[in-house]
Amino acid sequence: MDEKVLVQGELGHIKKMRNTILIIGMILVGIMAIVTLGLYFDYSDFVLNYGSSPYVAYSVVQQKQLGVIISGVITACLLIICIVAASIVYNGLSKILIVVTDKRVYGKAMFGKQVDLPLDSISALGMGMFSSIAVATSSGKITFWGISNRDEIHKAISGLLQNRQSGNKKEAAAVTHITQQAQSSADELKKYKDLLDSGVISQEEFDAKKKQLLGL
Repeated sequence: MDEKVLVQGELGHIKKMRNTILIIGMILVGIMAIVTLGLYFDYSDFVLNYGSSPYVAYSVVQQKQLGVIISGVITACLLIICIVAASIVYNGLSKILIVVTDKRVYGKAMFGKQVDLPLDSISALGMGMFSSIAVATSSGKITFWGISNRDEIHKAISGLLQNRQSGNKKEAAAVTHITQQAQSSADELKKYKDLLDSGVISQEEFDAKKKQLLGL
């Protein structure tokens, strides 16, 4: 039987997410840059006015200089983190793909990692921040980020899992019913065997009843 695609995930506004990270990062970098400049001007004025004074300890000058250096390092680190985070988000999310069929869930997770999950292997579903949907299996949890039609994906997979569970229950009920019928037939056959042994019925009557109970 051919595999039928039920729904395919659609990526959200990845560029918008990347730009948001960049804007927030640049605001923080700008604030730290202003703080660094303030510390630098304060240090420069202090050195200009009191650097040569015998009443000012050299350690005070060093502390102000160290403050400028630390603030500058923090500013540079924030800038690097901002650029790297935006690049990771954009490059990682742009490769994500999730496709739901009547037999499996497949596609690509973060950074293009190939995913192929048969329905029987899926144990749970979850939804989280940034339009993410998580598919849990016995091997672990795989999260697909930035899916704009996440609710539709979740509904499709949940429906498949519910159908599978209902099918398993029906199959189990059918097996139980067959087992009960077999046990009932065995009990009744034993009663007729006792009647045969006691001479109440003949061998022909017993054989006829046996064929009836066994469906022969």
